[in-house]
Order: sequence, then structure tokens, then C-alpha cells
Amino acid sequence: MNNGTTWFDAHLDLAWLAVRNRDMTASLNSLLAKEDPSACGKTAWPPAVTLPALKEGGVRYVMGTLFTCPHVHKSSPRGPEHFPPGDHEAARCCALKQMNWYRKQVEAGDYLNWFLTGEPEQATDDGEIKLILLMENASPIRSPEEVPWWVNQGLSAVGMTWNTSSQYAGGCSTDNGLSDAGRCLVRALDLCHVVHDLSHLSQRSTEELLGMSPEAMMASHSNCRALTGTDDMQGTQRHLSDETIREIGRRRGMIGLNLYHQFICCSADAGRRPAISDLLDHVERICDLTGNRLTVGLGSDMDGGFSADEMCQGIANHTDLNRVTDSLSKRGWSDTDIEGFTYQNWLRFWNRSGPNRTRSNIVPQRNG
Repeated sequence: MNNGTTWFDAHLDLAWLAVRNRDMTASLNSLLAKEDPSACGKTAWPPAVTLPALKEGGVRYVMGTLFTCPHVHKSSPRGPEHFPPGDHEAARCCALKQMNWYRKQVEAGDYLNWFLTGEPEQATDDGEIKLILLMENASPIRSPEEVPWWVNQGLSAVGMTWNTSSQYAGGCSTDNGLSDAGRCLVRALDLCHVVHDLSHLSQRSTEELLGMSPEAMMASHSNCRALTGTDDMQGTQRHLSDETIREIGRRRGMIGLNLYHQFICCSADAGRRPAISDLLDHVERICDLTGNRLTVGLGSDMDGGFSADEMCQGIANHTDLNRVTDSLSKRGWSDTDIEGFTYQNWLRFWNRSGPNRTRSNIVPQRNG
């Protein structure tokens, strides 16, 4: 059970799970009681995330994604996040379905509300989970001219592509960089103070983006490349080089730790479920490279295509994360440093970054 710790999770595919027919207002126990996991769509099983489970686990801030990707494997089923390669209108429709789900949850007022710039650094438990919208793959933005419209809907952060290439950038399974349209998108995002997410970019795209934009950036759900031990292109580029980590720290950016087991252990150990100590090796390497404990937090990606059985030993959902903080304490982290890791580092980052907004100027529109 959660021990009263407040958490900021910087990467959760909440709407993706919802549009794949998971009941996000149900308890985990009620989902586990279902006889047929396929009733929740083709998602990882057993589940780790619902809105009540987040609340029970002490999560009070989330970056919820608008996740879309091209359907490139014709032999595999097509999900609600998929669009035909190059069909940006279809990508937009996929993202709008997810955004409408977030809107309905905010309007219902039971769990989610908008995150506002200037949130107090000491969290108050008012029963809300504060939401920041992150677009994972920018294909739904049909042209850079549409960025202000998306910001008006509440969008605060954008990753320019997923594993493959988008019209804007090369993903981590490629060696492509930014396109001409991508460079225009970078300028448009910077003008609107939208935060760049480096997770899933190729190394070339990452370097070109860092060369173009002087802004503070994040990697919402990436680990240390040097500790993953992967040799293939996608595995290598999916995580952050030491130099990229140093640069994120120099800009006062943030890195969110991903809990997927194959993103924690070396490839030779991928068959075993890693220990919490393996995860904390990533945390402390980031701290060593940046020279502080202010650049790292949680970006769990729980249920982002992997099940509760595919994380660290002893962690099946957010209520188990006290095992991480206990282990940090045993490594000599102070209470202040641990609070930084669990939520304050992300909170400080967002209070100085991203579009300035109040609830009154987030005006969701169904068409645009």
C-alpha cells in the first residue's frame, strides 16, 4: 500500500487504454476478476493502471498521452491508435478520440483535472489527479500552423515521432533526422512554449533538435543507454546517451524512469525480472552525469504495452512504489531528495516550462 507519498508519473497511456475498452474507472481487482482479458482489448495483462488505482497509489500528477502510430505490420491487428502510414488526417482522428476521453473525465470531475502553471510545490490532496497532455508522435498535427489550436485544447508537450519516422522526425528504429517540416514544427512548438519530449527519437533527430532549440527538454520515459546493453539500432537509440543526459541536465530538463524490465537490465539479462536495485542504478547514473538529484523522476509507462508482471520485482502497480523510495533511503537519499524524485522535480520543471494557462483559457473544441 502507498505510505502517503505523492507521485508525479510523467508517462501514462491512459486514453489509449480507455479506447481499447479498458474500464478506467474500475478497480484493478475488478478487472482481474474478469474471466476474459480480451474484454479489455489487446492490452497487457495483468493490468497495472486504472484511475482508482492511480489515486490509491498516491499519484496526483500525470502526463497522459495522445498516442498514435502508423499501422505498418499488415499481419497484425489494427488498434484504435493506428492509422495508415502517411494519413495524417486519420492520425488526427485517432488523437481526437483520446483527447475527447480526457475531456470527458475532466468534465466528470471524479478523478482528473487540468494541471495549471504555478501549482504549489507542496502537494495538497484535494482528491484530484492533475493532468498534462503529451502527444506521443506528432503525426496528428497535420501542419505546424495547427500547433496553436492544439495548445488551446490543453496540449503541453510533444514527442515528434514514435519508433518509426513521422513526417517530422526519425524515430529510434531509424537513423533519420528532422525533416524540413520537422524543423518548422520545432519553431512552432517553441513559439507556443510546448515542451519537447526526446523519448523515441533517433540519435540524429535528438542531436538536430538540441541544436535547433535552446529550450529545456524532457525524456518522459527513457533510461540510460549505457546500462541497457542493447546492440540493435532501436534498442540503442530508445534510451539516452550519457551526453544527451548531461545536456538535459544542463538545460534544467527532466528524465522519467521507465519501468519496463527490458529497458532496465542488460540484454543478456532480459529474461529475468530486474530488481529495484537495477532501476536505481539508472537513477543514480543520471544523478552522477548531471551532478544533481533534480533532473530525474518517474515516467513509468505502466501498461504502455507491457503487463504488471514485466516490471521490477515487487512492483505490480503504483501502490508498490514505496519499495523504490525505501531503497533510495537505504542508499542515503534524504527525505528532500526523495520528494524531489517522487514529484517535486517534475513539478518544478512544469512550473517554469510549457504553455502558460489557466482553466479558463483551455477551451476544448471538437473541430478545428
